[in-house]
Amino acid sequence: ASDVYKRQVVKNREIYVYCTGTDNSWIRCYDARTGMFYWESEPLERQAWDSWSTPLVYDNKVFIFSGTKLYAINAQEGPGQGSVVWEYTISNPGSSARNASFTAGGGRLYIQIGNDFLCFDPDSNIPLWTGSGTGDYGNAAPAYDADTDTVFFNDARIVNFAGGTIYCYDAATGAELWSEYMPGDYVFWGSPTVATLDIPAQGGNTKVVLAASYNSSGDGNLVCLRADSGTLIWEQSVAGTAASP
Repeated sequence: ASDVYKRQVVKNREIYVYCTGTDNSWIRCYDARTGMFYWESEPLERQAWDSWSTPLVYDNKVFIFSGTKLYAINAQEGPGQGSVVWEYTISNPGSSARNASFTAGGGRLYIQIGNDFLCFDPDSNIPLWTGSGTGDYGNAAPAYDADTDTVFFNDARIVNFAGGTIYCYDAATGAELWSEYMPGDYVFWGSPTVATLDIPAQGGNTKVVLAASYNSSGDGNLVCLRADSGTLIWEQSVAGTAASP
């Protein structure tokens, strides 16, 4: 018996599901049109802390965080389908990393594990670059912007709900371009979102990053920042949420 802990991913008429049983976790693949079972990965380290990690299907592989490891699984039809191509053991396992999920863009992978930011080549378990935040909790999938080749992370200081920070990194080099700390009720749990909006006060079409915050004792906040500088454009009080805008 197994439980499904995270939403499914559909690609090329195949649906990939991250599942967990008593001793292990694994990826299962089904025909998205008929529900017919195709294949199952080799056993993975069992998920921890009721993980909600989402599989990422990219470059004929399925990428998933499970237990204390990041996995790349062969999704290509033929011998070796379902086998682990590479794995990477994270340095800070625990509840602050339980729901970490990959994002892809620019031929690279990005993931946030607690307050650590990592970038990988899809074919290698050696990070291309790493970065770090100042929060004590962060596991939402990063947001990638292809127009500027930048990647956005956010985190939370959940001790005493002491705010959170949004970060912008050069996706190719790993250089931090800006970070914006927001004190108080700005505890970011969900993923940031990048969009281009027509904002007359900002001169028209403006690339922005949106993020929503969680507050266990009241309202959270929805914020809109310029993606090129982190400058706050507007904020709005909303019901606290761990979802992405």
